[in-house]
Amino acid sequence: MCRIVGKERAIYDDDDMMIVNTKKLKGHKRRIMCIIKRHDRIPTEWELRHMISRLFDIGLDVFKYAMAFAILDNKYAAYKTHFHLVASDFDGDDFWQIMKTPILAIFSTKLREKYAY
Repeated sequence: MCRIVGKERAIYDDDDMMIVNTKKLKGHKRRIMCIIKRHDRIPTEWELRHMISRLFDIGLDVFKYAMAFAILDNKYAAYKTHFHLVASDFDGDDFWQIMKTPILAIFSTKLREKYAY
């Protein structure tokens, strides 16, 4: 994770976290990951809310090709030094892995268009 901070092109970056494309697509068109910058496996409540909020905002644009996307818990995380969440559509090769992973939220990408003011 430390190698990502400062080296990967960020989709979003602030003092506390960053959002990048994942290296492994697992058959998806896009997958994104939100990482806290400090070394810790447990986010504060504020960090968790901030991460979910940013993944929602950015995910609506990133996953506009899909019907919906999910923000997944890091239960099966490969990186152990920084807390992170992955957002993914449901159209990849890892559908059953997604179904086994605790899902924090599912968002419809179509609601934004239907209910835009």
